[in-house]
Amino acid sequence: VMMAENFLKSYGVNNLHIGVATTLTLYLTPIIDTFKELFASVMVSVREGPTLTLIDDLLDFKADICLVGTLRTVDKKLHVTRIPRIEGMVLVANPDYPLVRKPEVKWEDLANYPLIVQSEGSTAREMILEHFASRNLTLMIGAEVDNVESAKQLARQKKGVALVFLPYVKEEVALGKLAIIHVMDGEIQLGIDIATNREMPVSPMLKAFIGLIEKHFSFPLLENES
Repeated sequence: VMMAENFLKSYGVNNLHIGVATTLTLYLTPIIDTFKELFASVMVSVREGPTLTLIDDLLDFKADICLVGTLRTVDKKLHVTRIPRIEGMVLVANPDYPLVRKPEVKWEDLANYPLIVQSEGSTAREMILEHFASRNLTLMIGAEVDNVESAKQLARQKKGVALVFLPYVKEEVALGKLAIIHVMDGEIQLGIDIATNREMPVSPMLKAFIGLIEKHFSFPLLENES
C-alpha cells in the first residue's frame, strides 16, 4: 500500500528531494541546476550533510535519492549504482606549514600533525581513518568540520592539514594561499554512490534526474551490491 501511495504521489506532486554529501557538492551542483532548468515546474529540495545521515533519511522516506561517497556496506533496502572514480582527494595546508617543506611525506609523518576532517558519518572521514588504521597509526584530529570552506580556512590559519577534493582548492593553491602535501605511499580515491530506496517506486522525475547524472559523467552507472 505504501508503494502504491508513493507512486501516485509522484504523479500528483512534482517534487524531488535530493541528499548530497557535503564533500561532493561541487561535482553535483551542475547536474541539479540543469535539472531545474529542464523541469522548471518541479520543486527541488537539496539537503547537504554527512553520508550516513543522508542514508538514514532515505531509509525513512525523507529523500528520493542520495548522492554520497562510496559506501562501505549497502543496506538491503537500498538500490545503489556507482560512478567509480571522480578525482583524488588531496591534503592541503598553509604554505608555511612544516609538512609542506618536507621533501617526502609519509603517513607516519602525518600521524604527528593534527588533521582537519569531516564530521561523523562522512565517507571521506572513514577513508582516511582506514588509511591510518591499516598502518597501525593513530589519527590526531585537530578539528571536525561540516563544510569545505571551514576546512580550508582552518588550514590557512595553520590549525592543521585538511583533506579536500582537488577542484575545491585549485584557486587557493594557484594564489599561494594553500599548498598540496603529496603523500608518497598511498592516495585517497573516492567514487560517488547513487542510492535510492527499494521500497519507493522510481517516479518519472527521479528517472529523468538519474538520466542526467549518467549523461553528465558520460557512462552508464555500475551496480554496487557490496
